[in-house]
Amino acid sequence: MIDLTGCFLAFKAYSDLHYELREPVSMLPDADAGPLQSIPEIRPAASAHNTSLDRGYYASSIQKCHNLRGYDHVLAMSELKAYPGSCHCGDVQYQVKLKFPSTHNNQTESVRIYKCNCSTCQKMGYFHLRPINPTEHYILISPNPEDLGDYRCFEKKHGWYFCKNCGVRVLGLGGSWEQVELDVEKWADPTKGSEKENLQTVWRTIGPSDPKPYYLSVNAVTLEPTEDTDLRKWHENGWISYCESRRDDGTPTRFGRPHEGGMY
Repeated sequence: MIDLTGCFLAFKAYSDLHYELREPVSMLPDADAGPLQSIPEIRPAASAHNTSLDRGYYASSIQKCHNLRGYDHVLAMSELKAYPGSCHCGDVQYQVKLKFPSTHNNQTESVRIYKCNCSTCQKMGYFHLRPINPTEHYILISPNPEDLGDYRCFEKKHGWYFCKNCGVRVLGLGGSWEQVELDVEKWADPTKGSEKENLQTVWRTIGPSDPKPYYLSVNAVTLEPTEDTDLRKWHENGWISYCESRRDDGTPTRFGRPHEGGMY
């Protein structure tokens, strides 16, 4: 069994304690590029919190990553799989298709896992999970969207949907709903299900996809617990990014540590 903990820490070191990989993550070797030939250098950014102990620890993490056969052990992408989710009382039921990990490479198609420090997300305690294709990879099984609570703030473009019975917030949507008939079991896994279709009414989301897909964000805390959806694992693997939305100053999204006012 290969211990990948140090590798994930190395990937997020540049943000966790304000260190920077001299090579951006998007430039790291592809999974099939073979063994890593050189160790990316790290350099401390200006910060009063950096110590020689920190530098030694993260240098050791990068060396640990170098000692593996390549980055393919870290960046190997899982197959697309459907995961169920619900509110606390069970009135809201949905499924979302995901594949892991949430990569740091902008050139790789993956889900986005992040936390935002804006007042809306902070007050709601929202844990963002963005599927790759919002139309094809998310279905609401119950209830009818018209029976959900729908909170809208500021420009009223995004609906923050919640269960009217237990109050759990399950979805943020900047698109619209479409009622469809489909076999949920076959939608979740095309290799399963009976020969006869078991159609039922569900709702999927639709919206513009150019220049980028419309906004759909699942509240990750509403996913049913599985090995893949263990939120501790997402943190320990360094998959969670943190965006700066309180200040409009171009501060980039980073991994490892929330921005001011944000939460882990």
